[in-house]
Amino acid sequence: MPIYNIDNIKNDIEKITDEIIDSHKPALITTDKGNMVILSEEDYNSIRETLYLCSIPNMKESILEADKENIKDCSDSLDW
Repeated sequence: MPIYNIDNIKNDIEKITDEIIDSHKPALITTDKGNMVILSEEDYNSIRETLYLCSIPNMKESILEADKENIKDCSDSLDW
């Protein structure tokens, strides 16, 4: 994860944010008051979705079990 000091990024903020969005890698911004992590909105939403799915009982296990199935063994039609 790239690390930037807040005082050093003021002139390059557009370039840095473009890199974060394009690379899908967060950046650590250091300040005298503390640090923060910047990530793209898309990555933030993905994290929120993952946390939500993991909060549903047995969902994680269901996803991991389904991941083991061969796609060729899956049906093209749904029963619902």
